Amino acid sequence: MKAISIIFLLSFSYSAFGQSAKKLNKQLRAELLVEQQKQDSASLTFSKSYNEISLLKEQLMMKSKELQKGIKNIRQTKEEVRQVVNLLGMLGENVDVSKLNKYGNLPDSVNKLKPIEDLMKTIEPFEAVPSNLSLEGLKVSQQNELLKEKLAVYRNSIQENELRLQRNNFRKDQLEQGGPQVDSVISMIKRAHLSAVDNKKGLDKQVEALRENYRTKGPKGFSAAYRRAFPDIHPLPPGENDDIVMDGSMDSEGDYDAALVQKKSSIPAQEPEIYEVVDEPAMFPGGYEALKKYLAENIVYPSFAKEAGISGKVFLKFVVSDKGKVSNVKIMRGIPDCPECDKEAIRVVKGMPKWIPGKISGKAVNSLFNLPVQFKL
Repeated sequence: MKAISIIFLLSFSYSAFGQSAKKLNKQLRAELLVEQQKQDSASLTFSKSYNEISLLKEQLMMKSKELQKGIKNIRQTKEEVRQVVNLLGMLGENVDVSKLNKYGNLPDSVNKLKPIEDLMKTIEPFEAVPSNLSLEGLKVSQQNELLKEKLAVYRNSIQENELRLQRNNFRKDQLEQGGPQVDSVISMIKRAHLSAVDNKKGLDKQVEALRENYRTKGPKGFSAAYRRAFPDIHPLPPGENDDIVMDGSMDSEGDYDAALVQKKSSIPAQEPEIYEVVDEPAMFPGGYEALKKYLAENIVYPSFAKEAGISGKVFLKFVVSDKGKVSNVKIMRGIPDCPECDKEAIRVVKGMPKWIPGKISGKAVNSLFNLPVQFKL
């Protein structure tokens, strides 16, 4: 009798255990289906957010192109203004460059948009969990273990994707706020360009007035510079020419230098001669941008000046030989109370690599060059 009871209990326990495992299997499969549905829903939400961000990126890219076009227009017009200023200087006209608008600090304005550009590059993708799970031929207990593992993967993935979505939504908000910022910079650039155009129109009128005066009264009493500036009026007889040319001065920040020029340097006569005006001004290797980069990378701001809050420009003049060598570096005007700044400017200029020499009639010559070096905190 006792043996029969033990067999019955064992049979009942086995049956109950089997039913429990099957019940758990059914529950786990149902939970897995729910997690798959959650993933599908999250994927749709992610896709909507991604599309919205993509649209914002496209709009900002268009604004960026407009921005770059505006900057290019300003730079072109500023260069045209610089040329007219130098032409007026060549003709002996004093131009008050302080009255010319500097058109704001465009590099700083553009740099403020860099965080927006970075946001456009860091959109996070949705990472889906593969739905495949092979349970065929496995015992119920083995199936349950695999189902539990798959459920854990789904739940971890949902949490991670929710964090990605939150970060993307934050980026989307920042991009939406960035749109008006870009619009503001574009508007500033457009105003700056109009200002530059107005400056050029005013200077062009001044040149035209000189041209008309030269036409009606010249050439007697006018310098040879007028013949070079207006070759179509009162042309020289065949075989005659003159050497009046444009000034080669430039500002390390792109401001205008309207210094009056002379045919030859006031430096005592040497062999060969040193010219202050040439047909093709001497040039730092790589051009203006390379010169700015060289100064920025090599100038060591004197600690005394930095602590005292001293800033300003050191105006130098030096000779660029017909071989491109820099020599005779002199201070024309230094920074008050900062002889260390003057010495540092001289050191940096003396350490420059060989320049592309200035030319007259295609021939390399010794020429003078004016260069302001700025110390700015």
